[in-house]
Amino acid sequence: MIENITIPAGRSLMFMNVGETAKAWVRKYPNRTFVNRRWENCIKFGFMSAGYGERFNIQLNRFEIGDIFAAFITRQGYFRPDGSYADKHGYCGIGKVVSKPCPIKKFRFQHEKNRYRGQLLTDLEPELQMFPTNLFKWKDDTDLCEHVIEVQWEKTDINGFWEIRHPKLFSTQLIVCSLTNQNTIDFIGGKFGLDFQ
Repeated sequence: MIENITIPAGRSLMFMNVGETAKAWVRKYPNRTFVNRRWENCIKFGFMSAGYGERFNIQLNRFEIGDIFAAFITRQGYFRPDGSYADKHGYCGIGKVVSKPCPIKKFRFQHEKNRYRGQLLTDLEPELQMFPTNLFKWKDDTDLCEHVIEVQWEKTDINGFWEIRHPKLFSTQLIVCSLTNQNTIDFIGGKFGLDFQ
């Protein structure tokens, strides 16, 4: 069954890169932490983030509350605790922005449907760090720290959807931008069973 998703008037479907990790570095230095954020945590806790400098985190200001976006994982991966290698790529979720960006140290979940409502993200650090990340590495530095938005997920997939034989699918190294490529919108809608209106 196809579900309808309404894009706010005057806005387009948005794109956001999860920015999970750097595959080549992980393979070269398996004992070091290069994972900035984990897609699994973004799903579980209901957030997205960007950091490591203003040129990255300022892109979150392109969002308005109520925007619908497609989350994207670039071809990257990491080692699981059992030593196996996980590789992810493609469009992995459809979310609704429910808060303005905020430095990670000040970010508190507010959405009424979020089970962590009222809690600071930093209070959940032990749970978020079950698999080590650099999410909190610069939490005391307002320029380098992660900036966070709260998200209500409509659809998610742990690995992402992509077709290498589909040459017209949109992707970019930008963190946040408008997604106006109709071939890509149709592809995402088909994979997630959604009709963007």
